[in-house]
Amino acid sequence: GQAALTGRLLIGKELLGIVTLESVEYAATIGGGELGLDLGLTALFTLGPFQAWVQGIGLRLRAIARSDGAGAIGTFDLEVVVKPPTAAGFSITSPAVNGGGVIGYDPLIGRYFGVISLDVVAVGLSAMVVVDTRLPGDPDGYALFASIFAEFPSLPLGFGFFLSGVGGLLCLNRGMDGEAIAAGLHDGAIDALLFPENVLEDATFILGQLDNWFP
Repeated sequence: GQAALTGRLLIGKELLGIVTLESVEYAATIGGGELGLDLGLTALFTLGPFQAWVQGIGLRLRAIARSDGAGAIGTFDLEVVVKPPTAAGFSITSPAVNGGGVIGYDPLIGRYFGVISLDVVAVGLSAMVVVDTRLPGDPDGYALFASIFAEFPSLPLGFGFFLSGVGGLLCLNRGMDGEAIAAGLHDGAIDALLFPENVLEDATFILGQLDNWFP
């Protein structure tokens, strides 16, 4: 009883030398007495060593059928709202600070996520947080996953041992599937969770497997 057409138009147009319009995403829907059109823009902002980008910001238009036929446009009411971005991020490259971060929201499953990785002088800091707001059978529940890791110049501990990094995981309203984690050893599951070399790249892998490792 519903139909949708979605797509993405590549633009690649630079404005004022600092803003690049990367693409426009669209979704046209019909069904349930509504006609809908979503438009989302992806843009990149560059200023020296700093870059920022935003994805999916735009407009949501809805034409909703009125049973009494007394709509703003014929038999339809028109609703126009600003559509918040689905993700935003930044990166910086300089002699003192390198790295970047991403925050986003997946409306289909009610998941918020954030990832950051920065190298400040000789210290590396990485963190990832995932909050799920829709749990099966618990409409008011939530689940949290968080990991944080710090890497620094090796500190001698004696007897030939050195400490070069510390980190940890926090899970609330989540369990742990040891067999699933063990099965992921060959895919780099432990490295991605505890010793990420590139947390921004590992985040995609972790998000895809998170519910399997920590249901």
